[in-house]
Amino acid sequence: MNEIISTPLVYLIGGLVIILLIASWISQTYRDLLLILAVVVSIPAPFLIQSLHANLVELTPTPPVFTQVSVGANYSDNPKPKYPSVARSQGWQGKVILKVLVSAKGDSEQVTVAQSSGHDVLDQAAVDAVKAWHFVPVKRGETTVASTEHVPINFILHN
Repeated sequence: MNEIISTPLVYLIGGLVIILLIASWISQTYRDLLLILAVVVSIPAPFLIQSLHANLVELTPTPPVFTQVSVGANYSDNPKPKYPSVARSQGWQGKVILKVLVSAKGDSEQVTVAQSSGHDVLDQAAVDAVKAWHFVPVKRGETTVASTEHVPINFILHN
């Protein structure tokens, strides 16, 4: 790879020197100086390019590792939504998808309805429950960071 990087630069420098030589053909003194300059510049150029490339590779930061947010390891730590009595008596069921802003500490900072169940009372019960939940936050490398997550809540009546 270093040869691929250094070869075009050597040709470019050599080409510039040749152009300068042709342009200065009138004066032998300038031609001799340019020939010396061409030799001095073209010999170490590949080594300089390789050294610069190696240093740039060493300075390139590695991308951070991300982990996904997850509900606390023990699900019972998070209160399940209470099934509203009016919804139970009417036989209402549905799935609510909540958009949750999870803080770097794992708290629910903001909870909104991303997709409704079709029943406001079920949506509100889900929002109220998830506001009290605690999450394992996303990590960027070793640092926890805030994230936005979608959390599905199913309301199903069992006979």
